[in-house]
Amino acid sequence: MRDILVLAYVVVALSTLSFVPSRLGPEIWATHWAIWIKQFQEHGLVAGYYAVRDVYPPMTFSVFALISLLPWPQYATFKVIQSILLFATGVSVYAWRRNLGIATATMLGLAANSMIFESTDIFFTPFLIGALIALADRRWIMFSTLYSIALLFKWQPIILTPFFLIWIWPELRRPRVWAELLVAALVVLGSEIGFFGSEVILGILRAPGARTFFSGNAFNLNWVVGWVNALASGEASVPDLGPTSPMLTIKQYLFHVPGWLWTTSQIVSLTSFAALIVGFGFTKRSPRTLLLFCTTATVSYAMLHTEVHENHLHIAVISSALLAAAAPSYLPVFIFWATAMTFNLFAYLSSWPRVIGGIDVTLLVAAMNVSVFVALWIHTMRQPRWPFRRAVPEAETESASA
Repeated sequence: MRDILVLAYVVVALSTLSFVPSRLGPEIWATHWAIWIKQFQEHGLVAGYYAVRDVYPPMTFSVFALISLLPWPQYATFKVIQSILLFATGVSVYAWRRNLGIATATMLGLAANSMIFESTDIFFTPFLIGALIALADRRWIMFSTLYSIALLFKWQPIILTPFFLIWIWPELRRPRVWAELLVAALVVLGSEIGFFGSEVILGILRAPGARTFFSGNAFNLNWVVGWVNALASGEASVPDLGPTSPMLTIKQYLFHVPGWLWTTSQIVSLTSFAALIVGFGFTKRSPRTLLLFCTTATVSYAMLHTEVHENHLHIAVISSALLAAAAPSYLPVFIFWATAMTFNLFAYLSSWPRVIGGIDVTLLVAAMNVSVFVALWIHTMRQPRWPFRRAVPEAETESASA
């Protein structure tokens, strides 16, 4: 009970961050969530969801519909819901390994994306954490239920599906496992699709084909490549912004990235992701390896793919927090990516200067992020027992790890 009270105190303290001025916070509320509430008020739940016609699944829209029905100020209610779900996130992490330090650090690592800015990622976070824990512990009904619920808030967790399927595959020889997985998923997903209709499917189909952002203000490889391309084409100068200018999006010249660069970026990203899937197939299953591959895969997406935004390391922070709980030697991995996302959010959504001493700090940060990702990718790809590598005796492995 004492540890739970500590987590509650941390959440109350973090809730004060909701009042930190954000350069784009009110704009995000006004241009997204306030419009959703208006659509619900004008058209109702189902017709309002169709009117929004966004890539989000219906549960996120339903939360804002609920907010509009409650008798309290809408923005304050939104912040209270964020606080409650952040607390549930910390409790979920703590309940797995009884590690108060990791649970607290998880809430701190997610605080910027969950409390200061207007992201809805925290809506699915406790459910995804519960799904990862249930999967690691082979509790199939709980996993299938919680993962299905997480997907109904946002589609991004679906990128973990290949690793989940590989983890589950040896268990599918038992019909009971099939039944537990399918029934739970069909009840959750089927009921939602049955209620909201085809727009649930159309939303996820619209997302992959988008070509809006080469880098949506994410400090990744495309952030650097887009800047270099802008220099080469004469669309940007060095430095691009003055030393006192706030951090602004560079989408004005990322929009002009040639098609072959878009295609190359996506091929590189998909190749990295596919290699991780194959590698996990040759890896001995354990909670550590499951969470390691999930972490590296989500970081791979965030560092290499197009359409990545400043908050898209969120799932990587979640999985790396659980990885640190399962294997404390990976604590630096969690700390780095939690810090990387927090810096990215503050640099873009606050008034931090982008150029200091004539140096574009964001480019240096992006280069560091990519370098750490490459090191993590190499480490992860050394885990599989590749058929072309010499088998290492178990005793030798144990002595090396000791």
